[in-house]
Amino acid sequence: MAELAEKVIIVTGATRGIGLGTAQVLAREGARVVVTSIEGDRCQEIAAALPGGLERHGGVRMDVSDDDERAQGISYALKRFGRINGLVNNAGVNFDKPFLETSLSDWRRLMSINLESVFDLSRRVIAEFVRQGEGGAIVNITSVHTLATYAGSAPYAAAKSAINMFTKGLANEFASQNIRVNCVAPGLVRTEIWNDTVASFGGDEAACMDYWKKNIPLGRIIESEEIGESVSFLLSDRARAIGGAVLYVDGGLTGQLIASR
Repeated sequence: MAELAEKVIIVTGATRGIGLGTAQVLAREGARVVVTSIEGDRCQEIAAALPGGLERHGGVRMDVSDDDERAQGISYALKRFGRINGLVNNAGVNFDKPFLETSLSDWRRLMSINLESVFDLSRRVIAEFVRQGEGGAIVNITSVHTLATYAGSAPYAAAKSAINMFTKGLANEFASQNIRVNCVAPGLVRTEIWNDTVASFGGDEAACMDYWKKNIPLGRIIESEEIGESVSFLLSDRARAIGGAVLYVDGGLTGQLIASR
C-alpha cells in the first residue's frame, strides 16, 4: 500500500524545483496533493498532471508572503478535501549579494517569504490538526546553509537556521497530540539554483559539474525527486517516532571537513 494513501498534503512552491519533485513523489505515494505557488496559472496545470489528475489533486495560487493568500490557500484545501493531514513548507527565495549592498527591504522580503510564511502556515495548519484530533505532520525545507554558508548569503542562512530551531520547538510542543514537525535540509539540487551555479562558471556546465563532483562525496548533485523521497518518508507513518529532526540530504557535502573552492 502507498505510504501516504489518501492523506491531504499542501506543498508550497510546488510548480518548480524541489516543490514540484516533492509533489510528484507524494502523489505517487497516494497522497492528495494541494499544489500551491505564486505561479497561480501553473498550479492547476501541475495538479492535473499528477497521477489521478484533478479528481485527486488541487491547485491554488498562494503568494506565501501575503497574509490573505496564505489564509485562502488553507481555506481552499479544506473546502476541496475537508481536511489537512500534512504541510510541506518549501517556498523560498535566495540572493547572493554583498552584505553592505543588502537593503532592509531585501532582508524583509526574504524573511517574509522564507521565515514568516513558515510560522503562519504552520500555525494555521496545526490549528486544523488539533481541531481534527487525528494528528498530522509538517516538513520544513531548510538548507545545508544551516551548518555552513558563503559570503553574501548571511540573510538566507539566518532564515533557514531559524526554521530549524522553530521546527524543534513545535515538535516538542505538539508531540503529545501526535503532531510531528521535521526538516529536510537539501544540498546542491538540480533546480534553477543549479542554473545560476553553472552561470557562475561562465556557463561551462562541465567545469561546474567537475568542481562539485570533487566537493560532494557522492560525486553528483541531488535530484528534486530525491528530496521528495525524504519528505515523503517524514510525512508517513514510517517516521512516526521522528520529531524535531533535521535530515541533511546533500550527498555527504556537510559531512566532510573541507570543501575546496
